[in-house]
Amino acid sequence: MYKTARMFCAPIGRLFWAIPITLCLSMQLIAPAFAQAIRRDLLQTEVASDPRPMALFVTGQGVASAYAVSTAGKSGKAGNKPLGPDTPVRVASNTKTFVAATVLRLWEQGRIDLDAAIGPLLTPRLDALMRSGGYDTARITVRQLLSHSAGIYDHAQDERYLSLVFSQPGKRWSREDQVSLAVKWGKPLDPPGTAFHYSDTGYILVGDIVERITGQSLGKAVRTQLRLDRLKLRSTWWEILEDKPRRAPARARQFIGNTEVTDLDASVDLHGGGGLVMSAKDLAKLMAALFEGGCSSVPEPCRRCCGRAHTREPMVTALASSSNMPTVVITIGTADTGAPSPIMHLPPGLRSPASPPTKTPIAGW
Repeated sequence: MYKTARMFCAPIGRLFWAIPITLCLSMQLIAPAFAQAIRRDLLQTEVASDPRPMALFVTGQGVASAYAVSTAGKSGKAGNKPLGPDTPVRVASNTKTFVAATVLRLWEQGRIDLDAAIGPLLTPRLDALMRSGGYDTARITVRQLLSHSAGIYDHAQDERYLSLVFSQPGKRWSREDQVSLAVKWGKPLDPPGTAFHYSDTGYILVGDIVERITGQSLGKAVRTQLRLDRLKLRSTWWEILEDKPRRAPARARQFIGNTEVTDLDASVDLHGGGGLVMSAKDLAKLMAALFEGGCSSVPEPCRRCCGRAHTREPMVTALASSSNMPTVVITIGTADTGAPSPIMHLPPGLRSPASPPTKTPIAGW
């Protein structure tokens, strides 16, 4: 039924390759419509053929009713808790989607200008730190932070960060700690607005701006602006900033290679580039709500930010295991435009079926 299934994976930093990342399958269909192709029996067959434990949840306007598909996988070990659609995991950079949507919600309210310089919006200490590293915060805009085109060196992609994190597994990392590493380890990569460079550091700055505008923690601001409580997400919370929901299942164990990172302090990826814990079911529900108009009274900015049209196709979210434990969050994207899905905020010209290079020219956004 599928003509091709193309894998897209963004270079989001060595630390987060085995901690939950997003892999998006861009399905080009022969016929019939995509919604008809996402059939429960076909998904069950595909999942059952994979040796890894896996759980999928399908929801959205393109399906008659939401449903889950899961399997223990051939590599599961006895005694492991089964992976299911309600199992929470650290979803890492999927968080950026909702941070960006929160900024767009603030834009709707007239509380932020996407083309404003970030200097006056940042905490003064962070602004001074960025300027000490050669960044012209009077030229870098909010829009450029959101679209990864501000030319900011990414501390999380530097190999030294993973070593540093492992050497201090219980360290409580601050926003300033991580921005300091970016300034210490790298220089501005390109003039603002001229090239795409994925940057966790940039989204840490976005998180600071959101907190200063709203007067709330980032977790509270995202929850409030996107009206998360209306969606009844039982396995979703922002670590450290929010309490785990009383009825949420235990969080899945997670690994980087053979090293377990389940108990790494959440602040290693907390301040805007990551921070949310979610299940496959909750992630699918929130994506559907965001891109089908459930989170914002005016969904147009989200569509404009991500460079993709409104869709009536189903949202499929899966949890899978890279070895014998759940370590990867996979979103199988609905590709009405050939985009890799709404997970990454990429300008239209940056869509690619393969890993994009670190530097990609910006062709307008």
